[in-house]
Amino acid sequence: MNRPAQYHQHNEVQRYIADKVWSKYSKWLQWRHDGQDTLLDVGTGTGNVLMEIVKPRIAKTYRKIVGTDVAPEVIEFAQNYYRSPKKCEFRVLNICTEQPLPHDLLGQFDHVTSFNCLHWLKNQEQALRNIYDLIRPEGGDCLLSFAPYVPIMDIYESLRDSATWAPYLGHTDYFNGPLQRIEEFALVKLLQDIGFYNVHVQFNYDVYNYDSPQEFSDQMAASSLFLKHVPASMHEKLMVDFLEVARRLGCRASSACGTKCKFSLNFTNAVVYAKKLPQRR
Repeated sequence: MNRPAQYHQHNEVQRYIADKVWSKYSKWLQWRHDGQDTLLDVGTGTGNVLMEIVKPRIAKTYRKIVGTDVAPEVIEFAQNYYRSPKKCEFRVLNICTEQPLPHDLLGQFDHVTSFNCLHWLKNQEQALRNIYDLIRPEGGDCLLSFAPYVPIMDIYESLRDSATWAPYLGHTDYFNGPLQRIEEFALVKLLQDIGFYNVHVQFNYDVYNYDSPQEFSDQMAASSLFLKHVPASMHEKLMVDFLEVARRLGCRASSACGTKCKFSLNFTNAVVYAKKLPQRR
């Protein structure tokens, strides 16, 4: 993501999904009796989900909240936009790293959350292992949501294979991780193999409707990881072709009288709750 201000303005779908997930599933989290919870958010982006959906709905006695993202530019945006309120901070963190996690984050959190992030990662299994290691050894839990399937995958795969865009996108492989198109039973087993227990997985099927092609295009461009591979002079052309493929794949729906064109995004959202067993000393 190299346009954080644009993303902050046009991440309606991400906020919609996160709000539904938090409203329905945050009750699964095992909150501390003393209210001194610590929480780390993975893939926090520009911070509006963490600061505007999660933070206002947890006990004000929380001890620490940390928003993390691999992209320094979005962390800088979040720091400047929210001015790092008391007990909150934003950190650059590559959740897929195979190097040791920062010592001051390792095993420090009662809860780890992640919304709309894991499906974009290349080393998804390592990310889940690192999430496990971020949870305190005395035990804690995580609440994660990601899209094992969304039509954007098919749209970009079609563009990637085209003569026009193959030179720019042919090397990208954002949708080749083990979480892509994974079945519920396989996801449960993967989490259990990592060490999680009391694993609950629920797949939800949803649709988000856009009022116009421009709204759809703006939102897709704001969250796209592909534009960075394309010269800026060709961004507009890429989004025109993106809309055309979206129409061809059935993302467009017209009004009954045919006078208004809307776009609809059907997607699968996986919600994961899992706990970490307290480690014996």
